Amino acid sequence: MKLNRTVVFTAFAVIVSSCSTVKSLGTLGAPYPSGQSSEALCIDFSNDHTVYPADRSIGVFLFPFPFFKEVIKQQLSKYYSVFESEECNNSVRSIVIVLREVSFHTWSIGSLVPVYSVQARAAVSSDITGKNGSLVKMETQSAIFHGDYLVRSEPPLIIVARWAIIDAATKHAQKVACMDGLAICPEGSITKNEVDSLEIAKEYGELQRRDEPVVQRYLWTVPRNSQ
Repeated sequence: MKLNRTVVFTAFAVIVSSCSTVKSLGTLGAPYPSGQSSEALCIDFSNDHTVYPADRSIGVFLFPFPFFKEVIKQQLSKYYSVFESEECNNSVRSIVIVLREVSFHTWSIGSLVPVYSVQARAAVSSDITGKNGSLVKMETQSAIFHGDYLVRSEPPLIIVARWAIIDAATKHAQKVACMDGLAICPEGSITKNEVDSLEIAKEYGELQRRDEPVVQRYLWTVPRNSQ
């Protein structure tokens, strides 16, 4: 009997682990204006096909790069005229940006009426050519976004991941602009932000109206990257 139970539990674990989903984070939903600054940046990206696994969930992955790319370009455009690498020439300063980390997880508290918690944070790093020609390395951490819910579902997880990426990208763009004297330098302390369930529901509703986010399903494979 013990052997049979072991076989059943093992088979269940194999089935669960073999059914994976990769969720995108949607888009910002509105066009952003090009920067009018005389300062120009040539932007390039690294690590742009990476999928990130949930810390405490089997078979749940996020593919955040398209969303991150949109956000970081929007934020840098507040201070610079931003061009992508194929549009650049050698006279334009370059910046290579990496979404270094997206950490997210959900877990339950209690048993009779469990409360589900979600949490996410993100980190962005870059190598930028300074005005004197030297290479400057930067890294920025987002605030930690956390919320508690009575129902377990994917909207809170997707939205807190979006907010963490927006926070990291906003602070990183400000840090880059600060180096050039174009913005006030952001504070370096990492805070923890409690998120409002109504705001999450509102933003997720807007995503659904745009037929977002995109969800890809994989059977018997664990996705390593997304093309």
